[in-house]
Amino acid sequence: MTHELKVHSQFWQAIRNGSKPFDVRINDRKFNVGDTCRLREYDPSFGYKGDYYELRITYIMAHEDFPLGVQRGYVVLGFGLHPMQDDGK
Repeated sequence: MTHELKVHSQFWQAIRNGSKPFDVRINDRKFNVGDTCRLREYDPSFGYKGDYYELRITYIMAHEDFPLGVQRGYVVLGFGLHPMQDDGK
């Protein structure tokens, strides 16, 4: 299944460059490991910007998994590791 999701501009670059390989979401879409998230940059004062970026969900942490860290009704979606770039060294 593919989920189309807004990503606020303040988080967009971190997701794109792999330094934020997770996202916290309300669990209202029945997310599953293996699903694809089609992420679109969104600025509340401007609307959608540019293209989309797709990542596959590789891990889900819910309230039941970690009650002290994840609020009931929310999930942490893990997008797996991004490939390292070879700098030739």
